[in-house]
Amino acid sequence: MKMKIAAFIAVWICHLAIADSETNIIRNSGFESGTIGWKLERGDAVIESGDAQTGKRFVRVIDMSDEDTHIFQSRHFPARPGGKYTPSVQVRSKSKGGQGIYLAFFNASGARITNENVRASGPTIEWKAISLSSTVPDEAATVMVYLYSYLKDVGTYDFDDVSLLVEGGRESPSALSLKPSK
Repeated sequence: MKMKIAAFIAVWICHLAIADSETNIIRNSGFESGTIGWKLERGDAVIESGDAQTGKRFVRVIDMSDEDTHIFQSRHFPARPGGKYTPSVQVRSKSKGGQGIYLAFFNASGARITNENVRASGPTIEWKAISLSSTVPDEAATVMVYLYSYLKDVGTYDFDDVSLLVEGGRESPSALSLKPSK
Protein backbone atom coordinates (compact mmCIF):
# COMPACT_ATOMS: atom_id res chain seq x y z
CA MET A 1 0.00 0.00 0.00
CA LYS A 2 2.85 2.40 0.87
CA MET A 3 4.36 1.68 -2.55
CA LYS A 4 1.11 2.60 -4.35
CA ILE A 5 0.79 5.85 -2.37
CA ALA A 6 4.42 6.75 -3.09
CA ALA A 7 3.91 6.07 -6.81
CA PHE A 8 0.73 8.19 -6.83
CA ILE A 9 2.53 11.07 -5.11
CA ALA A 10 5.44 10.86 -7.57
CA VAL A 11 3.04 11.00 -10.54
CA TRP A 12 1.08 13.85 -8.96
CA ILE A 13 4.25 15.88 -8.35
CA CYS A 14 5.38 15.23 -11.93
CA HIS A 15 2.03 16.54 -13.26
CA LEU A 16 2.29 19.64 -11.08
CA ALA A 17 5.79 20.30 -12.40
CA ILE A 18 4.59 20.01 -16.00
CA ALA A 19 1.55 22.22 -15.35
CA ASP A 20 3.72 25.11 -14.17
CA SER A 21 6.75 24.36 -16.29
CA GLU A 22 8.68 26.59 -18.64
CA THR A 23 10.18 23.41 -20.08
CA ASN A 24 9.84 22.69 -23.77
CA ILE A 25 7.79 19.48 -24.08
CA ILE A 26 8.89 18.91 -27.69
CA ARG A 27 11.87 16.59 -27.92
CA ASN A 28 14.24 16.95 -30.86
CA SER A 29 13.08 20.56 -31.19
CA GLY A 30 16.18 21.48 -33.20
CA PHE A 31 16.05 18.39 -35.46
CA GLU A 32 19.53 17.31 -34.35
CA SER A 33 18.22 13.71 -34.31
CA GLY A 34 16.67 13.99 -37.76
CA THR A 35 12.93 13.40 -37.90
CA ILE A 36 12.56 11.57 -34.56
CA GLY A 37 9.31 12.83 -33.00
CA TRP A 38 8.21 14.45 -36.28
CA LYS A 39 6.26 13.31 -39.32
CA LEU A 40 5.87 14.73 -42.81
CA GLU A 41 2.10 14.90 -43.25
CA ARG A 42 2.05 16.43 -46.72
CA GLY A 43 4.56 17.86 -49.21
CA ASP A 44 8.34 17.89 -49.23
CA ALA A 45 10.65 18.51 -46.31
CA VAL A 46 14.26 17.57 -45.62
CA ILE A 47 16.60 17.80 -42.67
CA GLU A 48 19.44 20.14 -43.64
CA SER A 49 22.85 20.52 -42.03
CA GLY A 50 24.67 23.79 -41.80
CA ASP A 51 23.39 27.27 -41.12
CA ALA A 52 20.90 26.36 -38.37
CA GLN A 53 19.65 28.86 -35.78
CA THR A 54 21.24 26.68 -33.10
CA GLY A 55 22.92 23.30 -33.39
CA LYS A 56 23.77 21.87 -36.78
CA ARG A 57 20.38 20.90 -38.30
CA PHE A 58 17.05 22.41 -39.30
CA VAL A 59 14.01 21.49 -41.41
CA ARG A 60 13.65 22.84 -44.93
CA VAL A 61 10.20 22.70 -46.53
CA ILE A 62 10.33 22.95 -50.31
CA ASP A 63 7.02 24.19 -51.73
CA MET A 64 7.11 24.35 -55.53
CA SER A 65 3.34 24.49 -56.17
CA ASP A 66 0.81 27.22 -55.43
CA GLU A 67 -1.86 24.51 -55.20
CA ASP A 68 -0.47 22.61 -52.20
CA THR A 69 0.32 23.11 -48.56
CA HIS A 70 3.22 21.38 -46.85
CA ILE A 71 2.90 20.12 -43.30
CA PHE A 72 5.58 18.79 -40.96
CA GLN A 73 3.98 17.76 -37.66
CA SER A 74 4.99 16.87 -34.13
CA ARG A 75 3.58 13.89 -32.31
CA HIS A 76 0.43 14.28 -30.18
CA PHE A 77 0.91 15.40 -26.57
CA PRO A 78 -1.65 15.05 -23.77
CA ALA A 79 -3.68 18.26 -23.46
CA ARG A 80 -4.33 20.05 -20.17
CA PRO A 81 -7.84 21.59 -20.49
CA GLY A 82 -7.93 25.15 -19.23
CA GLY A 83 -4.17 25.46 -19.56
CA LYS A 84 -2.30 27.72 -21.93
CA TYR A 85 -0.05 26.29 -24.67
CA THR A 86 2.54 28.48 -26.37
CA PRO A 87 4.26 27.11 -29.47
CA SER A 88 7.10 29.02 -31.11
CA VAL A 89 9.58 28.41 -33.91
CA GLN A 90 12.49 30.12 -35.60
CA VAL A 91 11.80 30.65 -39.33
CA ARG A 92 13.78 31.83 -42.33
CA SER A 93 12.99 32.20 -46.03
CA LYS A 94 14.26 34.04 -49.07
CA SER A 95 10.80 33.64 -50.64
CA LYS A 96 8.10 36.30 -50.54
CA GLY A 97 5.51 33.96 -49.04
CA GLY A 98 5.44 33.09 -45.39
CA GLN A 99 5.58 29.95 -43.33
CA GLY A 100 3.68 29.37 -40.15
CA ILE A 101 3.12 27.35 -37.03
CA TYR A 102 -0.20 25.77 -36.11
CA LEU A 103 -1.38 24.59 -32.71
CA ALA A 104 -4.17 22.01 -33.07
CA PHE A 105 -6.34 20.42 -30.37
CA PHE A 106 -7.98 16.99 -30.75
CA ASN A 107 -10.68 15.14 -28.80
CA ALA A 108 -10.29 11.60 -27.43
CA SER A 109 -11.54 10.15 -30.74
CA GLY A 110 -8.75 11.92 -32.62
CA ALA A 111 -10.97 14.49 -34.35
CA ARG A 112 -9.54 17.99 -34.55
CA ILE A 113 -11.57 20.37 -32.38
CA THR A 114 -9.87 23.64 -33.20
CA ASN A 115 -6.57 25.14 -34.24
CA GLU A 116 -4.77 28.47 -34.13
CA ASN A 117 -1.91 29.68 -36.29
CA VAL A 118 0.54 32.48 -36.83
CA ARG A 119 2.30 33.27 -40.06
CA ALA A 120 5.62 34.95 -40.82
CA SER A 121 5.75 37.38 -43.69
CA GLY A 122 8.65 36.88 -46.05
CA PRO A 123 11.28 37.21 -46.98
CA THR A 124 12.94 36.56 -43.63
CA ILE A 125 16.57 36.16 -44.64
CA GLU A 126 17.73 36.05 -41.01
CA TRP A 127 16.18 33.68 -38.48
CA LYS A 128 13.04 35.18 -36.91
CA ALA A 129 10.84 33.88 -34.07
CA ILE A 130 7.09 33.47 -34.46
CA SER A 131 4.76 32.28 -31.70
CA LEU A 132 1.20 32.26 -30.42
CA SER A 133 -0.67 31.26 -27.26
CA SER A 134 -3.97 29.44 -26.88
CA THR A 135 -6.12 28.13 -24.05
CA VAL A 136 -6.96 24.44 -24.25
CA PRO A 137 -10.66 23.66 -24.86
CA ASP A 138 -12.37 21.55 -22.18
CA GLU A 139 -13.00 18.65 -24.58
CA ALA A 140 -9.37 18.45 -25.77
CA ALA A 141 -7.42 15.25 -25.13
CA THR A 142 -4.29 15.94 -27.20
CA VAL A 143 -2.41 18.81 -28.80
CA MET A 144 -0.07 18.87 -31.81
CA VAL A 145 2.22 21.41 -33.52
CA TYR A 146 2.35 21.79 -37.31
CA LEU A 147 5.11 23.54 -39.24
CA TYR A 148 3.38 24.78 -42.35
CA SER A 149 3.77 26.38 -45.77
CA TYR A 150 0.55 28.00 -46.92
CA LEU A 151 -1.49 27.50 -50.07
CA LYS A 152 -0.33 29.84 -52.85
CA ASP A 153 3.09 30.39 -51.21
CA VAL A 154 5.83 28.97 -53.41
CA GLY A 155 9.34 28.82 -52.04
CA THR A 156 11.80 27.29 -49.63
CA TYR A 157 11.06 27.69 -45.93
CA ASP A 158 13.36 26.85 -43.01
CA PHE A 159 12.28 25.94 -39.45
CA ASP A 160 14.42 25.44 -36.33
CA ASP A 161 14.17 25.44 -32.55
CA VAL A 162 10.50 24.54 -32.12
CA SER A 163 9.12 24.84 -28.62
CA LEU A 164 5.82 24.06 -26.95
CA LEU A 165 5.36 25.39 -23.43
CA VAL A 166 2.37 24.61 -21.20
CA GLU A 167 1.15 26.56 -18.23
CA GLY A 168 -1.60 25.47 -15.83
CA GLY A 169 -4.63 23.43 -16.73
CA ARG A 170 -5.84 20.13 -15.40
CA GLU A 171 -5.35 16.51 -16.33
CA SER A 172 -7.77 15.48 -19.06
CA PRO A 173 -9.75 12.36 -18.06
CA SER A 174 -9.96 11.37 -21.72
CA ALA A 175 -6.19 11.74 -22.17
CA LEU A 176 -5.55 9.15 -19.46
CA SER A 177 -7.05 6.42 -21.65
CA LEU A 178 -5.05 7.37 -24.76
CA LYS A 179 -2.10 5.31 -25.87
CA PRO A 180 1.05 7.43 -26.26
CA SER A 181 1.89 8.26 -29.88
CA LYS A 182 5.35 7.49 -31.20
